[in-house]
Amino acid sequence: MNNDPLDDLLRTAAQEPPLPKSFRSEVWTRIAYAEQRSLASWCHRALASLVRPLPAAVSVAATVMIGAWLGLATMPTAADAQLSYAESISPFLHQVSP
Repeated sequence: MNNDPLDDLLRTAAQEPPLPKSFRSEVWTRIAYAEQRSLASWCHRALASLVRPLPAAVSVAATVMIGAWLGLATMPTAADAQLSYAESISPFLHQVSP
């Protein structure tokens, strides 16, 4: 065993310094600030993940599929399309204003 007097002196001197009075309020201020930034950091992480190749390809494919589905869902039927075309080119269906 090493009974060096310096070791005993260092053990007695190693006390924690007193915290400043504003320590608690500063900690809670930092926590509140971090919570405010959490939405921004979440958005940043989400957008950063989309620039990777696989998520970018998946998001492009999903966008194309949704666009195609919406296009097919709103497309007029063939009979309506033929009637619309016939009405647009027929000279007899246009009324002439006097």
